Amino acid sequence: MPARVSPIIIDTYLPSRIPHVRPQFNLNSGTTRPQDLCLGAELFHFISMTIKNITLGVIVAMALLIGLVYFEQQAPPLVAVPERPVATSSEPVRSLPEPAATESDILGAQEGVRAIDGYVSLVIGTTTHKVGMMTGDTVIDAMQDLVRDEKLMFTGRTFPGLGYFVDSINGLSNAGGKYWVFYVNGKSSTEGVSWVVLRDGDVVQWQFRNRQ
Repeated sequence: MPARVSPIIIDTYLPSRIPHVRPQFNLNSGTTRPQDLCLGAELFHFISMTIKNITLGVIVAMALLIGLVYFEQQAPPLVAVPERPVATSSEPVRSLPEPAATESDILGAQEGVRAIDGYVSLVIGTTTHKVGMMTGDTVIDAMQDLVRDEKLMFTGRTFPGLGYFVDSINGLSNAGGKYWVFYVNGKSSTEGVSWVVLRDGDVVQWQFRNRQ
């Protein structure tokens, strides 16, 4: 007779059936809870970041202060300019009288920057002009000075071997047998006005008359 085998009963325990055991911490024994550790770490991190931010702010402020002091030392000092008092008097301002101009000053001003060596008299009709001259000036140079001063107008032509001869003065032209003739110190000239050299004190006279 075969032997009888007893059935094996395997009891399967599900997790839900395993009792949940909460760890217990005994404060009296010096054991710390996890919640207390997390809170301490967060507090330490906050204090560290606060100290770091304060330190960084102090460093930036000190750098700005040092830079401001440096630029103030490099800048040039300001100099106060005293204000000039403003005259409040109602009296009119009086100007000093200018010295009277002499004849030489007037003639010198007319000649501009030319160095005057002397003066000649240029008589046209009944009008006499005193003109400054330089060494080597001719009659036409003296006449051109009057043209620049708008005191004379003339036209003329140059003839080879004779020089410049005047055709008209102040709008009056050679015509009808009459011509412009000039005299130097009372003597009629046979040369052109560009050839006759003047000397200090000469008198040049122009006459509109019949040629003899």
